[in-house]
Amino acid sequence: GFGFCTAAIFFSLKIIPVKRECLLLIALLPMFIQQSVVITADGFLNGVAIVFTAYVLYLAYVSKEKITKRQIAVIYLCMILLGLCKIVFLPLCLLAFVLPSEKFDSVRNYWRILLTGFAAACAANLGWLAVSSGYLYQIRKGVDSGLQVAHVLKDPVNYLNVIYNTVLEKHEIIFWEFFGDGLGALTIYVNRFGYYFCAALLIILAVSRYDMITIKKKDKMIMLFAVISSVLLIFTSEYVQWTKVAADVIEGIQGRYFIPVALIICICLESKNVTLDRKNIDKYIFPFIGYINVFAIISCVKYLAG
Repeated sequence: GFGFCTAAIFFSLKIIPVKRECLLLIALLPMFIQQSVVITADGFLNGVAIVFTAYVLYLAYVSKEKITKRQIAVIYLCMILLGLCKIVFLPLCLLAFVLPSEKFDSVRNYWRILLTGFAAACAANLGWLAVSSGYLYQIRKGVDSGLQVAHVLKDPVNYLNVIYNTVLEKHEIIFWEFFGDGLGALTIYVNRFGYYFCAALLIILAVSRYDMITIKKKDKMIMLFAVISSVLLIFTSEYVQWTKVAADVIEGIQGRYFIPVALIICICLESKNVTLDRKNIDKYIFPFIGYINVFAIISCVKYLAG
């Protein structure tokens, strides 16, 4: 859990060619830290997603050599682990297609190797679902996965309206939960004053260009497609498994679900028209994060003290 996540962040910071400060800021958020120590797969998933993103970008933009069998094995491992963690993040395996075909022996090998990896991730996910499905059961009244799927397929346009209603009604809660509002069992609330600064800083770092390397538009489109696909699957998963049949708003969506795609979103948001002096960045990150985490710890202690 925490040990793996810490090692993953350290490794990713060493190799990622862009948005290193965004990665550091995300990794030090109270919600990210909490998910790193809980007894769930969330911390492991966050670590794998960040390592995979950083490793693919390193191979695509920093490494000058052809991709080796060992590097392909690492890519396969990350893709399979993503598939095993949660099906909603299976589209993140598409980030492998950011790798240029020139790094492979031939275009044919490029497609064969990457499609094999994606197929392996899908097979791993389906295998895990076959094993775990026998242990799943409905815990909320009015929830029926089969009927909900039939309802969505019957009127997909209405389902898009359901997603719109959900975003309209819950966007603020989801946004602040991502940073750390609603820790524990969504019962520990932290003063949002610090989160406003943190959110502003993350947005500024995301849209600004301060790295020597610029991600190609084609690669941003691949990453954006992967993110949108995962987000849609998150909404659909909660609608099917946690929301009453034919409800107008999706229940159960939490801000922490979007941590695995946060770094990718930051990379996609970068604008060539907004520049930032890198020398002035680091001195703002640690004070803000330190302030936020101190308040988070105080809030947790107050809650536990009763």
